[in-house]
Amino acid sequence: MTVLRPTLYRMRRVSSLLLTVIVGSAVLTACGDDATKDDASRPAAGAGFPRSVTHAMGTTEIKKKPRRVVVLDTGELDDVTTLGITPVGAVSPT
Repeated sequence: MTVLRPTLYRMRRVSSLLLTVIVGSAVLTACGDDATKDDASRPAAGAGFPRSVTHAMGTTEIKKKPRRVVVLDTGELDDVTTLGITPVGAVSPT
């Protein structure tokens, strides 16, 4: 029985350490601030239209929110569908 005693002691010690880490993580998660979730759901102050977009050819002013979107690359197609926008046209990956 003396051989099992150190092993049992280690198992209890590891179990108590694991329990402490789990409880500590739960407490820290519960104490988190939800302000970041609220800020992400609100539109930014300058997110309205008209909006100016600077690109390689200069600057373009978008006067109102686009109703239809065409995607010219498969990478952007993934981004648009992730945002919940259904494009009216896309490039065929051939």
